[in-house]
Amino acid sequence: MWESNLLLVVIVVSALVAAVPLLRHAVALRAVKFVAGMLLLVAGCAAVHVATAADAGDRVEPPLELSTAAAAEKPAAEQLPAETPAKETPAVTPAAETPAETPPASKPEPAPSNSASTELNEVPLVGSTSVIIPPGRPAWVNSQPVTKGEVHTIAVSSGPYSQMSEANRELDKAIEAAANAYIAEQIGSEQAPLLLNITGKSLRDQVVDPKDVYQETIVVSIGPMEQVHALLKFDEKFRSKLKADWENLLMSARLGQIGLGFGGVIGLLATVCGYFRLDNATRGYYTGRLQFLAAAAILTLVACGSMLARMILWM
Repeated sequence: MWESNLLLVVIVVSALVAAVPLLRHAVALRAVKFVAGMLLLVAGCAAVHVATAADAGDRVEPPLELSTAAAAEKPAAEQLPAETPAKETPAVTPAAETPAETPPASKPEPAPSNSASTELNEVPLVGSTSVIIPPGRPAWVNSQPVTKGEVHTIAVSSGPYSQMSEANRELDKAIEAAANAYIAEQIGSEQAPLLLNITGKSLRDQVVDPKDVYQETIVVSIGPMEQVHALLKFDEKFRSKLKADWENLLMSARLGQIGLGFGGVIGLLATVCGYFRLDNATRGYYTGRLQFLAAAAILTLVACGSMLARMILWM
């Protein structure tokens, strides 16, 4: 973290040193004054806008209080008509109709209708949800991931497909996704799978034994489908190699950051020292030109440093 801060300080100091000779020119000084005036004008407009917005907010507050007070008074007024229908309800209950309504309500009728509905629903459910799995499926196909012990295992599946080539292609994707999630968990960084670049056939050769690949043909509602299962195994050798590669990657990244920082500092010191040496050698006859060349050299160093910084891994 401190390397990036050091690089930022070097860039800022270099820009300031490079800008000092340019301020002596009339055109550059006018440009700086123009930019400063525009910034002050924008700041003044922003202050006026904030002040007017605050005044407008203060003026809108009283009507809100009145509206809340009016809203609070409405429930009190609505409570009066609510009492009248409560008194009229007991008067509209005829005694002659109660015995006439009881005979039509027969309760034993819903029983046969429910049984008939259940019998009708059972027929399509069996056909739609039934999956015929051939015998001989290994026990690890439906096992949960194991991340304890010497060997960690994760079972993946391709899913049902009409062709075996499609199932194998999806199995490779499932193996890569499961392995990337495992690597990110072991290293503790989401960038680890991408930076270590362990993908494709090399990944399958390292974590999948050909004996742990099971192909089957299942029968679903639409017909027979092909499906492939695989068991990923991560032993202690794979985990130690993974951590060693990650540490080497971090070390190379830190060396690149430190080298970029020291290179920027040395380049800046060399430019400044070269300017003073040439200025003393020419006895001040070419001071303006030397200042322009020094500023151009510093800006070139900053541009080159920014380009090199993009090529270095920052973590």
